Amino acid sequence: HFDLSEWMDVAVGEEGGSVLPPEHEERLIQRYILAVLYYSTVGELNDEGKPVIGWMDDANFVTDSHECEWSSSDTPSLGVTCDDDQRVSVIDLHNNLLSGVLPPRELHGLTNLTKLDLSHNLNIKGPLPKTLGRLSNLQLLLLGHNSLTGTIPTEYGSLTKLREFSLVYNGLLGSVPSEVSKMKSLTNIWLNQNQLTGGMNNFCHDDIKGLVLFYSDCFCRTFPREYAKVDCVCCTICCGGDPQDEKCYPNVPCTGGDCSYCSR
Repeated sequence: HFDLSEWMDVAVGEEGGSVLPPEHEERLIQRYILAVLYYSTVGELNDEGKPVIGWMDDANFVTDSHECEWSSSDTPSLGVTCDDDQRVSVIDLHNNLLSGVLPPRELHGLTNLTKLDLSHNLNIKGPLPKTLGRLSNLQLLLLGHNSLTGTIPTEYGSLTKLREFSLVYNGLLGSVPSEVSKMKSLTNIWLNQNQLTGGMNNFCHDDIKGLVLFYSDCFCRTFPREYAKVDCVCCTICCGGDPQDEKCYPNVPCTGGDCSYCSR
């Protein structure tokens, strides 16, 4: 197990390092949080605390450089972006072979975070951290194409600035909580290819006025005779919910004919 405290001692200059003056508490906190994210998702470590395989691109993480420079040399948009005050505003590590469990507590400390994209990594597992709901400035939360399980936390209803919300292709269960009706800035939602069983209409609240695109494994209207899970009156696209079948169709009202097959 890697000793983060030892690495942070070097980072703040207690053992000869000169990267970070001790009085810079905010930088110390965000540097620590990013290091926790790295070691939570870098996969198996050897006896020396080094990754056996690691990320596809380490994006300069956990080096002596300023954490706002923790980004890929080949693809600068991959990694960390900071705002003018040197506070982390974007973490984009999509399609980068992250593997492990998301930190359950630490990420909410990045209070200026507007975008978190960890999509298309396939092997991020475990539950959705409830504390992500405390990221009050978050606008994009993109966690699709992973192996996340459990339910959507009620705390996510506090993400009132969130515009894009993607959990597509995971193993999420249960019903969507009523609290999501407070996510009034949503424009795009992708929840299809999960095991969600209800509550999708909680996104169809009058307070969510700008919804443009909404994918889910929803109850069919004129949807083809394929497996569909939940009712959703404001979904724009309905998918069958079968991970082996990616067919999705516009969600339009069933008019005339036999619609009874939709209720199975």
